[in-house]
Amino acid sequence: MIRSGCVVTLLALLLTTRAWADDSLERLQCGVPMVRQLESGEADSFHIRQPGDRVLVEAIDISGRLGLLKLSLADEPDVTTCSGMLPLPRGVAEVEVSDCIPNLGDDEVGQYTISMSVISQSPGNCGVQLPCGAALPGQLAVRGEVDSFVFPASDVGGEVKLKLGGLPADAQTFRMRVFDPEGLPVDGGDSCDGSISIRPNTAGLYTVLVSACAKPVSGAYNITWTPAACPVTLDVVSATSAPGQLVRIPVRLHTGGQSVAATQNDLFFDENTPIVARMHGTPDCVVNPDINKTASAFVFQPAGCNGNACNGVHAIIFATDNSDPIEDGATLFTCNVSVAPTAAPGSYSLRCANALASSGGGGQLLATCSSGEIVVSATPCPGDCDGSGHVTVDELVMGVNIALGLGDPLQCRAFDSDGDGRVSVDELVTAVNSALIGCDVGA
Repeated sequence: MIRSGCVVTLLALLLTTRAWADDSLERLQCGVPMVRQLESGEADSFHIRQPGDRVLVEAIDISGRLGLLKLSLADEPDVTTCSGMLPLPRGVAEVEVSDCIPNLGDDEVGQYTISMSVISQSPGNCGVQLPCGAALPGQLAVRGEVDSFVFPASDVGGEVKLKLGGLPADAQTFRMRVFDPEGLPVDGGDSCDGSISIRPNTAGLYTVLVSACAKPVSGAYNITWTPAACPVTLDVVSATSAPGQLVRIPVRLHTGGQSVAATQNDLFFDENTPIVARMHGTPDCVVNPDINKTASAFVFQPAGCNGNACNGVHAIIFATDNSDPIEDGATLFTCNVSVAPTAAPGSYSLRCANALASSGGGGQLLATCSSGEIVVSATPCPGDCDGSGHVTVDELVMGVNIALGLGDPLQCRAFDSDGDGRVSVDELVTAVNSALIGCDVGA
């Protein structure tokens, strides 16, 4: 199964090598609308690079001058539609946008909005997690924009309700569409009246798209997801750090009132903020000893990866000698994340996905997870391992040990100012100056 999936992905990549080589084409990104101009009789082209994802491309005239827009694939001219919506099962393509009925004698220029949404359960899905039973505010900031949300469901989870509120007086303004984990439309999951009620028959992550219903409008709204029972939630705690520092990230459990004995989930990280690898190649993650889940394990993803080829960690939290419930609010585990010395200030996602939970009796519980982020600030003071704003004697001793080969440079990357993976005498001197004179000194 895995091998055949890899072959399909490889073939998709090979088939689109020509399109990828053309850097002049813009790339459609999940959840990012783009407003463009189109002259009658002309065509625009865009890349999509979401291997393995099912995506939906939508283009809508926002000027009133273009009318219906035609979407087609450059490599497969038979794949075309004048509906303004083009579903793609493989997520790797070159999409062309043109007038459905071009008027070659008219040089009319109009504006349109094009967007791409990942509608299948996959790491590429950019949907915002819906909270259980609470209204989440949203806004179509750009006419023709499509907002994406996700929620988990089980095949025995009962009725799921979705409702839009805070709408303009015209109830027909906003539209909701629901897609199952495979990215296929759900029966009864398409409505412009502000509410949807479905009974999922497939377990997994469902996607909800919110967009204009009949005409391209913008405006604020709120969306509420109400399942039969609130799910178990794994919460990745965000943190603030600086280039070259190590930061510890906890993952906490919210039981939703259910008895939870075991969990598992994936954490996907940015290349600038990877989860640290120990000397023997396993993730630097540890289970909370207070929850007594001694059989817990952590492995890098994808399976068998090494070094920069790894982009995530799979965590399974359980015990073989007990099925004791884990306390609500407890920390399940923590992972050490290394911020690259070259990381630019900004926010880096630590995305949680594929959450599962089970009860003491082994029954599967509805589960979801919320992602966290690492906010990287300015370059740290040399030798300031904990980001406290000053360098202590203990931190200097750590730096000396690292320089002598008695410690791991990842213990404190604030010493390694040039990012070469070691601590030099010059770097130690700079850190000593920081300790003596203060952190305003610099190199």
